[in-house]
Amino acid sequence: MDRKKELKMLAREIKPIAGIFQIKNTFNKKILIESTRDLKIMNRRKFELDAGMHLNKALQAEWKQFGANSFIFEILETVNQKKEEETDIGEILMELQDKWLKILQPFKEGGYHLHSEGQNNQ
Repeated sequence: MDRKKELKMLAREIKPIAGIFQIKNTFNKKILIESTRDLKIMNRRKFELDAGMHLNKALQAEWKQFGANSFIFEILETVNQKKEEETDIGEILMELQDKWLKILQPFKEGGYHLHSEGQNNQ
């Protein structure tokens, strides 16, 4: 088997890492917390922000105002996925995101979330 095919096979076998991450504005310390089944999505979020297409309008406006160098992407927690947990991963991620929302309080002046009730309140 040639090396290219071998690498493709290995890439398919690698399980994505689920978890919670934050996008933090280092200028004003505001944050956005997200949960994901694959932490590689952080690259997509950066692309969306660079392209002016992120769904969170407040974050997008400050990305444009302060520039990409004023933001950092940080993994807050990862989920150890086992085969028997795959169907529950969404629920696990919701609970973890709620936990981090309570800890970091990224609402109003502290972040890009509108309010503290519910998970997807950006």
